[in-house]
Amino acid sequence: DTAVNIAIDAIDRIRDVAESHDRVFVVEVMGRDNGSIALEAALATGADIVLTPELPFSIPKLITRLHDDVMAQKKHHIIVMAEGAGHAEELSHYINANLPVECRATVLGYVQRGGSPTRFDRILASTSGEAAVVALSEGHSDVVAGTRDGHIVLQETLETVTRRNLLKPELVELLKRVSI
Repeated sequence: DTAVNIAIDAIDRIRDVAESHDRVFVVEVMGRDNGSIALEAALATGADIVLTPELPFSIPKLITRLHDDVMAQKKHHIIVMAEGAGHAEELSHYINANLPVECRATVLGYVQRGGSPTRFDRILASTSGEAAVVALSEGHSDVVAGTRDGHIVLQETLETVTRRNLLKPELVELLKRVSI
């Protein structure tokens, strides 16, 4: 939640610059294996395009989409890219080389990991910590406290480490409808 909110704040600020300077911005957010931060931040900010590792995308289709928008007099764009989907700098250079627009890349990186956590993340940390202490006092070991469907649950450590975090099914369906 904290990382998404920091990305939203940054993208809102970047949008101001994109609008005032008629530019395309590629904003790279955390998400090596999971595009949920990118997707949620893109939805919350009204980004034009979102790129995630879960769904392959076509650079030629992206260029065609941007070209069509530029020809229709749309002067600015925000592309949100999860780090696992590619590199903002490379995509920015490619866009600059293939379209009559100015494109800039912004990599939020570890900026998203710093700062004060949101109310949601603070409460999650407290309730997960409490669940872990209770589990230990009841003799459980080799488990991790986390959430599933809004509830604190215990899961085996090995399963947690080996399980790939997937996007929520409803977000995957939305992503498929808006993907390039």
